[in-house]
Amino acid sequence: MRTCSREPVSLIPHFLSEMERGLSGRDSSLAMLPSWLNVGVPIPHNTPVLVIDAGGTNFRVSKVFFTGRGECITDNSLICKMPGTNGAIDAESFFNICADYIQPMLQGIDRIGFCFSYPSRITPALDAQLLRWTKEVEVTGLENILIGKRLSETVQQRFKKKVQVIMLNDSSAVLLGGRAAAEKNYSAYIGFILGTGTNCAYGEYNRCIAKAHQYNPEIIQCVNTESANFNKLSRGTFDISFDNTTVCPESHVLEKMISGGYLGGLAQHILHNACSEGIFSTECASVLSRGIIHTSHLDPLLIAGENSSAQYPPSHAAHTEIFTQLPPEDYTGVAHIAGFLRDRAALLAAVIIASAVIKSGQGINPERPVCITADGSTFYKMPGMKQHIEKNLHTLLDGIYKRYYEIVKIDDCPVKGAAVAGLTGQPYS
Repeated sequence: MRTCSREPVSLIPHFLSEMERGLSGRDSSLAMLPSWLNVGVPIPHNTPVLVIDAGGTNFRVSKVFFTGRGECITDNSLICKMPGTNGAIDAESFFNICADYIQPMLQGIDRIGFCFSYPSRITPALDAQLLRWTKEVEVTGLENILIGKRLSETVQQRFKKKVQVIMLNDSSAVLLGGRAAAEKNYSAYIGFILGTGTNCAYGEYNRCIAKAHQYNPEIIQCVNTESANFNKLSRGTFDISFDNTTVCPESHVLEKMISGGYLGGLAQHILHNACSEGIFSTECASVLSRGIIHTSHLDPLLIAGENSSAQYPPSHAAHTEIFTQLPPEDYTGVAHIAGFLRDRAALLAAVIIASAVIKSGQGINPERPVCITADGSTFYKMPGMKQHIEKNLHTLLDGIYKRYYEIVKIDDCPVKGAAVAGLTGQPYS
């Protein structure tokens, strides 16, 4: 494994270079996909819109509107399992399941904001084409299908209801959600997600985007960096061998080093290899082979690493039985590996965020900082993650690049951002 402890500053120029290459249409690990959603468009008040938030684990449906005071009101909400997470399904089944989920809330709705949290190319017509599945979702035959158009057709065929579907990705939704809820005049907006997966969006002038040169050059639109796929960094032997066990090897290599969908599996992979090399006891190896380690299972190990007085065995979380059975002499080493993975993830997350802030060209004036809207369970719930990211950002942005910024937490941010997109999105023509 490599710690990346000396890499954050040197990684930022590589990340910025990949951003420039992606924007110009050259080969890059960062796709830099236009959202075709303009930042700063006024939001209609008291107009209902249906929101779909298809994330790494859940498929959420909500009816949303904004009041005259700018408050976002969720009228109703339904949380279901993301189609394709319990075994492979085909495209027809996918759209039928989606239609079944939204059918109870279609009354009075003619527009849908669909936050689709998977690598997709958004068209100027605000539809989406899947590039590849991530987060171990398996739906066959969806490539090259216009998702919004197909969902609209399915709803029309099955329920005789006409709806316009506005597609966007999760990081753009987080950016727009932060902008809608902002209480001060920020100079720029960043949307960053660290949950089951990871991604980042920022605002860019059309004149800097090769695919948008024919449109108004002074309009700023959300750009989805697809930061999860950044590959200009050193990976360790275990990173590579773990990657080879996933559904799509060599894809989204950065995401597999920092996101909640993979950190538990990566930890288990490393620990099994450590046991096979005799680093831990045979009893430890036996314990670790008894179940699957999920990312949330690492929490008590991380708490122990941060607090030398933490109790052994950890008893505060019912789902950590696998670690309560570890021999005391092995527990500290296992906790150290968990802490290493968390710290490295925080370093890499800070590189992504800092690069987006720098690329925005804003944050120079302390009275108009950049608004970084952060979202995701791994960012907020993994012990120490938020604090370590903030520490690294302080070093990078406050200390080296001299940029002013604020990290903002917005409840239900992707839902609010998708509502903004559903209400304001207009196809480019």
